[in-house]
Amino acid sequence: MSSSRQIQAKFKHAADFGVSGTYNKANAAKFNASINQHINNPHVQKIHGAYRGNPVIHYLDPKTGLNIISSRSGEFISGWRLNSVQLQSIREHGGL
Repeated sequence: MSSSRQIQAKFKHAADFGVSGTYNKANAAKFNASINQHINNPHVQKIHGAYRGNPVIHYLDPKTGLNIISSRSGEFISGWRLNSVQLQSIREHGGL
């Protein structure tokens, strides 16, 4: 689902998914694994919506507020812990 380039670009959000430290190969692998665990979590809601006007899939855990965004073809775009406004927007409109 994710490219190493995109993992590096979005590593600033890794702490939201339990990965601490600076970007390196080992932490990139941990971040990638946590993304896949999140997407495959049975409590995560798959929401077809939009991100910056583009069609995407949101993988939202409503309990934690964690959200992974992928393209409709499954490529990782980004992910982070949503604030209350962002969470409401996805729930009501499917978009950020």
